[in-house]
Amino acid sequence: MYKNLLFLLTLLIYSFSINSQVIDTDIKKYKNIDEATIYFIQSNNEELDNYIESILKGIWTINKYEMISESEVKTKPSDDSFYINFFTSSFSRESSGSGGLDMEYSVTNLFLFKALSEEGKEGRKPIERLATIELSEFSASEIFYSIQMLQSQIKLVKELNLESDLSFKKLLEKVKEQKQDVIKAKTLYVTESQMDRGLKNIEKIKKQYNYSVKIKSKEEIEEAILNRDPDIVYGKFMRLRTLHFLIIINADNSELLYGLVSTGFTQNKINRRFLKDLNK
Repeated sequence: MYKNLLFLLTLLIYSFSINSQVIDTDIKKYKNIDEATIYFIQSNNEELDNYIESILKGIWTINKYEMISESEVKTKPSDDSFYINFFTSSFSRESSGSGGLDMEYSVTNLFLFKALSEEGKEGRKPIERLATIELSEFSASEIFYSIQMLQSQIKLVKELNLESDLSFKKLLEKVKEQKQDVIKAKTLYVTESQMDRGLKNIEKIKKQYNYSVKIKSKEEIEEAILNRDPDIVYGKFMRLRTLHFLIIINADNSELLYGLVSTGFTQNKINRRFLKDLNK
């Protein structure tokens, strides 16, 4: 039913750089969030809006929510203003030399923010972004994952209760310290395409990783996400500017459990370095 959501949705398209933060960890910026209503901005596509609302009814627990039109969004932030919406950012890069290729691409993110600007040439832009969740594609499972991940990240901010905004590297160190043991109690799903050369079959992976692990298809991992399988965690690569990170996510609630930056020439592959680190 939802395989054509990308084509049905009229996304807000802006040309702005992606904020390097994944979530702002300064608890002061979430003042009143427990009592406030979080507003999800409608897409003007009934099928998509119904799907998002069905997700919210099933998983959103941190506070009240309401779906509103873009015209209802305030232009000035306040302590109790929190908005969520999907945005697609378009980019282009010209080749720097002979033989190079020009490149155009887009990235879709789920943003948590405090207000929208006044209407301009490029539409209305989010003001005071607090969180950014990047989607690898605009699909049913990625929409579900991103909304769950956003909620789990807000919960993490409340757990940490810091009065400062951690860098992503420092945030991952905190997450690994507190959450990594959860991975060892569950089964890790990876795809064959995620694995580095020399780790393409399960026997070789098990020589490097001491806990339960299975090679699964992309579709099987999506099924685990949509079914909120409590026994499964899975690997996913995310990009932050020029860096790639392997993150491990709980399929049950999209909680971030682990993250480590890639090194070397294969920046989007799970290699022995990652498996060794996961064994700790």
